[in-house]
Amino acid sequence: MSSDLVWQITKRHSCFRVKGHYQDFSREPGHLTGTHNLKFSPSVNESSIAITGDSSGKGVRLSRKSGRVHKAHPKQTTAVTIRKDWDPRAVHKSVSGTVNSITTLPDKKAWNNAAMRKTSALLLSQSSRRLAKRITGRKSKKSK
Repeated sequence: MSSDLVWQITKRHSCFRVKGHYQDFSREPGHLTGTHNLKFSPSVNESSIAITGDSSGKGVRLSRKSGRVHKAHPKQTTAVTIRKDWDPRAVHKSVSGTVNSITTLPDKKAWNNAAMRKTSALLLSQSSRRLAKRITGRKSKKSK
């Protein structure tokens, strides 16, 4: 079935949809941005990317769902763990290269930006407590 047809059926009646005041969100596993839209929905699109934290807490796990699979190859998702010895630039470069290598993504620039944001957030949450805790706003101006 067409992804547009599937989206028209499921957009209002999805169990993953969370209604917000101004915007709807999605709790769908593998959703990059968390907003309820057609572009990043993994259940509707034939190919998608999911970025999660590694189980050891020292890297990023990148899962890729490919759309059309031959009968000889029944596996539809592949997962890779990227650690790169705590070099965030190397991790970003690997994730960006993987996203850009997928030919069936509709808008590579948007997917790449969303993947970079998610990777940055995961790496920041896994870093030491001193780096993850940042003071912003009025408190930071008073403390200086």
